[in-house]
Amino acid sequence: MKINDFIFRFQVEACLSDAGICRVRLFVNQKAEVYAVLTELEENPSTSVTNAVELIWAQMLRAEKVPPQAAIIEHYSSRFFPLTFDLVTLDKYGQHPSWKSLPRKTVETWLECGPEEFSAKPDRRVQAEIQQALEGIPSIRTFHYTEPPEISERRLEIAAHQHSRAELQALLDTQPTERALAAFLKEDPSLLAERYAYPSDEYICFSEFPVGDTGRADFALFTGRSRMEVYLIECKDGRHTLRRANHYGAFRAAVQEGREQLVRRAAWAEAHYGEFRRFVHAVRQAVEAGQQPYGAFPGPRHRLQVDPEKDVELHLVFIGGRTSRDLEDSRARHREDGASRFQLSTETWDSWLGKLTRP
Repeated sequence: MKINDFIFRFQVEACLSDAGICRVRLFVNQKAEVYAVLTELEENPSTSVTNAVELIWAQMLRAEKVPPQAAIIEHYSSRFFPLTFDLVTLDKYGQHPSWKSLPRKTVETWLECGPEEFSAKPDRRVQAEIQQALEGIPSIRTFHYTEPPEISERRLEIAAHQHSRAELQALLDTQPTERALAAFLKEDPSLLAERYAYPSDEYICFSEFPVGDTGRADFALFTGRSRMEVYLIECKDGRHTLRRANHYGAFRAAVQEGREQLVRRAAWAEAHYGEFRRFVHAVRQAVEAGQQPYGAFPGPRHRLQVDPEKDVELHLVFIGGRTSRDLEDSRARHREDGASRFQLSTETWDSWLGKLTRP
């Protein structure tokens, strides 16, 4: 039985940030055995749970967040690989951790929980706690430095050539073709970065990005910390509504085609995961070395703080068509996206425009 579930802020000595976060879940089973599951979060801005587990444990004990008799289980999630669990053992001084891999079924048996405990995405409460922790409540000591001039110059250069939200709206009012919209985004890929880059200025955008033998995605965006996140983005025209006008209200053929293209690319990446991961990191490293493959558009901080040995998280984004009936369209988008086994997000140009924050 789960008795607690919270986000814990820990302190470390690290070059990027001396504060990190992890998710902690406490369980007690019918044998009165206590387990603490420490989950590595994608949002963690600092040292991983693996590299700081003894510090995290000591800090939680001092804060009386966990009972000292609890067994420690380290948990990582992945898009392409099964969830990983490790039983962590510390010596009598709370130092020198050792790890033993555990099957998922064993963990679920020990914790007396169902598979949904580790399959479901964090709910709104957990997401809110994560954001609260990242916003510095309570305040934390951070690493301060003077921004290198090349980063400031790149930020100013991007800002000087940005398209405004009003300009995109004006283009949509002309019922533009797919080619016209793609050209608009190629002139200012920071529009894509504004929606999907996290941290907001750490990204690299690409156009006509190849994915194995499935052809080229209209756009790709690399971002993230520690574990790189890759967004594959397909765009269709803005001349027609998202769904047909008949009583079935199905997606138009062009919309289905674009979504199916993304699914095929994700399926290829899943089936050839090692090759895909090596390829995207090789492309990233080429950009960081000053090259511009696939129309590379580097953000202000394009030397991404990601580990090439860690899993890559893949996201799929389709943008196309116009909103006709907002509520019905939204329900259809969420229903179809929820049925996909991949992280697929379908947007109309209107819904996507509404999520931009620039003037």
